[in-house]
Amino acid sequence: MRSSTAAEVPHVHAHGPPTSHADVVSTSSDTSPSTPDPSALPVAPTVCARARAAVLEIPLDAVEVLLARQPRIVGFGVYIWNVSQTTALIAALKRVRPDLAIVLGGPEVSFEVEQQEIFQTVQKLLKLRHQHPALTSGKLVHLFSDDSSYIFVRQSGEEKVLVVFNNAKASRTITVPILDTPAQGTSSASPLYGPAKATAAPGSLSIDAPPQSLSILSID
Repeated sequence: MRSSTAAEVPHVHAHGPPTSHADVVSTSSDTSPSTPDPSALPVAPTVCARARAAVLEIPLDAVEVLLARQPRIVGFGVYIWNVSQTTALIAALKRVRPDLAIVLGGPEVSFEVEQQEIFQTVQKLLKLRHQHPALTSGKLVHLFSDDSSYIFVRQSGEEKVLVVFNNAKASRTITVPILDTPAQGTSSASPLYGPAKATAAPGSLSIDAPPQSLSILSID
């Protein structure tokens, strides 16, 4: 998944006071083909390199890198060449950390902002957050993970929400055991966001996840 070169990807920087974690993480892009001097970066060069390489894909790796710093705010510089990747990254971040504040800047945000896909995606996710308390405060239980996919469920009271990441470049059908998890007893799954579908069977869920997608489903 990390096949992109440094010249092809946005620069990722982390900013914060000299504490155990950064309060603010920001990403920006420029047209320079050169890799920044590692000694000038306020975060470990290996972390920057991993985040920069990951941001061109549906961002399971980038989510891991950014959230490892436990930020309260993440800022993005959005340009024509990174808008789709940034949109996907924001969607993934908000699913895992709905409390995270997102700040956007750059020409692709400031021009006809309400028509931009990235703006519409953020608005949809914010609306989902308010409509479904499980996404904000529900208990998170991991159901499945491998090199290209991650599936978890969040539960708050009677509400249960299934979140499906598929970073693979091909569709996948994943059978997930659900015995002794909040998803046990699921009989149906209704889509809230994204294209994945889930079919219930005794003791498991069969999930059809399109390539490089993020999906959220309500399960009963």
